[in-house]
Amino acid sequence: MTTADATGAELRAANDTVVARMFAADPVLEAVTSLREAVPSLPENMVLTSGPPSAQEEFRGGQRRAVCYAAVYEGIARTAEEAEAMLVSGELLAGACQDYGCVGSLAGIYTASMPVFVVRNRTDGNLAYCNFYEGESRRRLNYGCYDDQVEAGLRFLERVLAPMIGAAVERSGGIDLKPIMRRAVNMGDEL
Repeated sequence: MTTADATGAELRAANDTVVARMFAADPVLEAVTSLREAVPSLPENMVLTSGPPSAQEEFRGGQRRAVCYAAVYEGIARTAEEAEAMLVSGELLAGACQDYGCVGSLAGIYTASMPVFVVRNRTDGNLAYCNFYEGESRRRLNYGCYDDQVEAGLRFLERVLAPMIGAAVERSGGIDLKPIMRRAVNMGDEL
């Protein structure tokens, strides 16, 4: 059944179920690891991006550039032009974040070597992954930008910050996220 086929009562019931599941969830930050380790089924030649599953020709503008630059970052292609040709030919795959349990903001770019936060819902046991914030610069991969500065920032996240935060999370035994979420909402952050 699609949303268009649903009655008002069916939509209200479905929404009530979703809200009940959200309130029952018990998320805990369990680890920090590479996407490759978190999701071993991810093809090495795939870049994940936000939005629905789409054919390569549907990616445009900054999102398309971000996919191509991510392939360069990952070493799948040597140049953005080579990545573009690989995307067109199908050698480079672009997948939807949600198909792999990932949360994608903006262009939502994930590659296999990028670090992710691993969050487990203790209520149901399901896992979700979130990539690291690239920083305040307007020149970010998830905006479709890539240069030496962007690469250096991504390598810093991958090689310095993620291992440090991962060690702290491991040492803590996991971090309950509901208290942090509650505080953020009370401070005006819509999360």
